[in-house]
Amino acid sequence: MKTLIYKVVPDVTTQVAELMTGAVDWAYYIPSDLAERLSNVPSLKVTNAETFRVGFLSLNVANNTPADSPLRKEAVRKALNYAVNREKIAKTLVGSSASVINSACAPVQFGCRQDLPAYGYDPKKAKALLAEAGYPNGFDIDVYGYRSRPVAEAILADLRAVNIRGNLNWQQYPAVVQARREGKASLVIDDFGSSGVADAGYILSFFFGGTSDDIVKDQGITDLITKGNETTDQSARLASYGKAEELISARGYWVPLFTMPINYVENTALDVPIPADENVEFWRARWK
Repeated sequence: MKTLIYKVVPDVTTQVAELMTGAVDWAYYIPSDLAERLSNVPSLKVTNAETFRVGFLSLNVANNTPADSPLRKEAVRKALNYAVNREKIAKTLVGSSASVINSACAPVQFGCRQDLPAYGYDPKKAKALLAEAGYPNGFDIDVYGYRSRPVAEAILADLRAVNIRGNLNWQQYPAVVQARREGKASLVIDDFGSSGVADAGYILSFFFGGTSDDIVKDQGITDLITKGNETTDQSARLASYGKAEELISARGYWVPLFTMPINYVENTALDVPIPADENVEFWRARWK
């Protein structure tokens, strides 16, 4: 067979049904619960593979942020970091290859520090920090999401356990991005794949480099990222990006969550090489 037919099937349950019947031979981004079911089909092979994509909570600290927003307080942002059971969510809902991250970048990217201290899952400490910030009974907040409803619900459950009551606004990705850029989204259950660029400067510049997607607007961090971007000296770049990542973590500007591997499903007679960056090279596909 010399012809590849690319078929768009928006509904994931239909994708699964067509994989099981052999109507299609390959698909990706299959949710973990459905991928597990497909792994029991003899004619199909399921692979959970890492990518450059990472998940995180982006917090509106300084983008048209109301003066009374809890997110303006560092103790609240740190409480959010302690409130989410990232390890459990990663392994049960994202994929067996998923791993918890502590930096605002993908571990495989150049300049992404792996030695930053982890906040860890500590609801008791989260509640203490909320009380310290003046919210002993917690608070209500709008939360935007678009990617994985089960992951979003698990995060919201963890937040509710420390009395952060999230009102979920589930929208399409472009609408969530617009709300974030306009300062309407207080907290976003977000993710980013860096367009396959294996350099921390890409994701750091996108979210902390003074762009329309920078909702933190910390000039000191922006300057560090710019400094790293403007030199070709690897040691200097590592130092600049590393310091920026350290400050992002210390000030709780993000809640880094986990890497986001993809579930690929293919007919066992087919071989489509799995990429590291989500950009599948179908020209390399072959029948065994």
